[in-house]
Amino acid sequence: MNAKSEHKKTEFSKRLTAILNHGALNLAMAIGYRSRLFDVMDEFESPKTASAIAAEAGFKTVQVLKIPDDPFNLHFLCRKT
Repeated sequence: MNAKSEHKKTEFSKRLTAILNHGALNLAMAIGYRSRLFDVMDEFESPKTASAIAAEAGFKTVQVLKIPDDPFNLHFLCRKT
């Protein structure tokens, strides 16, 4: 591949990644809005953990990914049945 083709490939990859990331963020925001999580978070005076937010909203948390020594923990909020 020549340099121009490689540049186009890299730019396309960056743009597609940005589109997918924005789409995932949009979906997460829609879920938060429909489940009233933003309303619950608005009532707190200070930042809370995912578990505290879930408890207040009537959800339970399910940890879906744990990477040792990683500061980020991904959680899903599941509606209590």
